[in-house]
Amino acid sequence: MIALTTKYRPNRIAEFAGLKRAKAVMSKLATAPWESAWILYGASGTGKTTMALALAAELQAQLIHVPAAECTVDRVRYIRDVTQCAPMFGEWYVVLIDEADRMSASAQVAFLSLLDATGFPPKTIFVFTTNAVSGFEDRFRGRCREIEFDGAVDQTEAARLLYRVWFAEAGTESKPPAFLSALTEKCGNIRALLNDMELELICA
Repeated sequence: MIALTTKYRPNRIAEFAGLKRAKAVMSKLATAPWESAWILYGASGTGKTTMALALAAELQAQLIHVPAAECTVDRVRYIRDVTQCAPMFGEWYVVLIDEADRMSASAQVAFLSLLDATGFPPKTIFVFTTNAVSGFEDRFRGRCREIEFDGAVDQTEAARLLYRVWFAEAGTESKPPAFLSALTEKCGNIRALLNDMELELICA
């Protein structure tokens, strides 16, 4: 069995439910990329990491994906050295740091010089995902552009997606849950709703 969150994960920026501002910015970046750093912040399950992966896919970029727990000073130095060379494929690098507020303080400081205009690696886009920006120094935030994902999910589009998934998995004669009210309860966390749906389908 394939998890619903995997089976129905958006692969392209345009496939996201809602997220109007994030989609507009990321679509522009995919069409006309430039060296830049981004902080995508908001509640879990609202599509921050998936959006970054979709950006990398549309750019056909070489992806460097680092969980925050592994984001040490040595890893930042490794990123600096790698991005000074041309990618093995494609023209761009996308460096994705997940849960970036949990990276070590020394790693955050190490990023300051890397993200500085005078030291920014060529053909590289940095994306830092986080639930909240409060864990970052002002100096770090000042080097990044920020996009908020909290409350950004369009409930009508998200509900339409959830009903489409339900009927595809359970059949058109089945009675679906009330997804619109569930979206409100889950604060737009589509990942959590797909996990709940999975349990409903197993019980059914």
